[in-house]
Amino acid sequence: DLRMSRGLGDVYKRQAFDLMVTGMQRVSTQMRGELPEILHEYSTHFRNMGFSGSEAMSLLVDMAQQGKFALDKTGDAVKEFSIRGSDMSKNSVAAYQAIGLNARKMSSDIASGGDKARLAMQKTAQGLMKIKDPATRANQAIALFGTPIEDLSVDQIPAFLAALAGTKNKLGDVSGAADRMGATLRDNLQGDIGKLQGAMDGLRF
Repeated sequence: DLRMSRGLGDVYKRQAFDLMVTGMQRVSTQMRGELPEILHEYSTHFRNMGFSGSEAMSLLVDMAQQGKFALDKTGDAVKEFSIRGSDMSKNSVAAYQAIGLNARKMSSDIASGGDKARLAMQKTAQGLMKIKDPATRANQAIALFGTPIEDLSVDQIPAFLAALAGTKNKLGDVSGAADRMGATLRDNLQGDIGKLQGAMDGLRF
């Protein structure tokens, strides 16, 4: 029951609940069932890469605007970057060099986790966006983000990178979102929000 969830009293739980409601309201009906699954499967990777709950939800809401395919690739891209971006392999080092970033520093920042890791990902995405040739951009992005990028069409990659580059809380102040939503919407969202609750555990707000 939604009222029982809010009745838990903890500030963290209230913030998380309001965030879940806001996120669900910002995506299409078709996308609502996708958010809990992605957050549940990839919450550890979002946390390790320094995402707050608000930032993770904002990124997923952004990706949802590009459709189910892009949204499905988001968690995979974050996971793959946490591996490839810090592995100091020949391909990843070359890709960093191509966008003017120091591979050793990027690798160290990603391995450190937290804000350093998230900023390293943003800098990487921003650097890739500056590559003018679409094929070159795609190849360098694949070297660092792996098959999630490879699975996208070349013309989808810039928007995908732009969402990763601009990772921040874009949802604004979500306080009271649950209280403000109407009864009909509350009934429609209840099941999806219930699924999200476990997926949000461990993400800071």
